[in-house]
Amino acid sequence: MISNTHIPAIVALAFTVFAAVVYAVSPVRDGNMAEQLMSIPLLLALSALVWIDIKTFRLPNPITYGLSVVGLIWTLWAGYPILYAVLGGVLGFGLIYLLQLYSKWRFGQIGIGLGDAKLVAAIGIWLGPIALPYVFLMSSVAGLAFALLRAAPKGFRVSAKDRLAFGPFLAMAFWVGWCMAWRPGTILPLF
Repeated sequence: MISNTHIPAIVALAFTVFAAVVYAVSPVRDGNMAEQLMSIPLLLALSALVWIDIKTFRLPNPITYGLSVVGLIWTLWAGYPILYAVLGGVLGFGLIYLLQLYSKWRFGQIGIGLGDAKLVAAIGIWLGPIALPYVFLMSSVAGLAFALLRAAPKGFRVSAKDRLAFGPFLAMAFWVGWCMAWRPGTILPLF
């Protein structure tokens, strides 16, 4: 039987395997060397965030801020429009922050943390504002599927005390967007 102490490591390992599979079929794999090299620290940072969020329900500022700073540097170095990257960061943070305010007002408790908002800001910087709806859709569907699978053995009875770390699902969507070569200023297909 798997103990709760092993779950963060198992989830982080599963994320890493998922990331390797997505990378293997992605355009980035055949892209330029700089994108391939940038994929390594990005994957390490996302894997660390997945493990930490599952274990502590926190996304540490040094990693989320670091992702944002490196994303801005990458955007400038790679020649993508910096305005789109900044707009993506502001929109990403702002939307999650508004969702947090609504949750606190409507339900009397915080439904999503500011760590998630900072991670979405970093995602917006790396991928641009146009990618955010895709990221929200992917992460939300994956999170909902996981929550349903987790609730099924309990007859789908859940309470407000049941917590779900959302960072792993955001990291998954971020990685898919990166591997699909979504970048600031690019136009994305609907499907």
